[in-house]
Amino acid sequence: GFEALIDGVTDTEIGAVITASAIRAGSEAMTGGPFVTAGERTFMAHSSWVGEPIRCGDIVNMEMACVVSQYNVPCFRVAVIGQPSAELEAFHAASEKGLTAALERIEPGMTSHEADSLVRSVIGATGMGDYFVVRAAYGIGLAFGPGWGEDNVMSIRPGDSRVLEPGMCFHVVPALYKAGFGAVCCSMPVVVGEKGLEPLVDLEAKLVVR
Repeated sequence: GFEALIDGVTDTEIGAVITASAIRAGSEAMTGGPFVTAGERTFMAHSSWVGEPIRCGDIVNMEMACVVSQYNVPCFRVAVIGQPSAELEAFHAASEKGLTAALERIEPGMTSHEADSLVRSVIGATGMGDYFVVRAAYGIGLAFGPGWGEDNVMSIRPGDSRVLEPGMCFHVVPALYKAGFGAVCCSMPVVVGEKGLEPLVDLEAKLVVR
């Protein structure tokens, strides 16, 4: 998907590229998405392609969950063609800091609330706290359409006293939403290990600049 990003390519074409690539790499039929959207439309969570051309400077969101044996592993990345705006860089840096804090400091034995507060405080310290309007992570695993999340099973969210245990899997989503601007999220699917969170993909959580 990143390689296919050139000025004027449509969001539909990017959706076709990432879907076909995932299937050829071994993904089963997906239980939701993929989601590809650009510009201010990214503010609408889980919006996807509409055949619009992507232009230099547009925020480009790509999120998909590949499936093997009905297990779903989602990942969300942000890209831009050309020089990113200072606002996009600031939003992405804040989301990235939230993700880094989660990966470095969340560990088994924490409550869901404690883990969420850790991510929330780091993003808040960047001045972007008002835009972090979602929970820090939601459960993933076996899933069937229309979605891939296990939010009803376990999430990392404010006010939740349940305890994180080794073997639990989550999609960490420090997503920031601003009307008139869009959405930015450095996400990571993880499994809770004996000492902390272990990433399930090796796709670096950086703003992709084409």
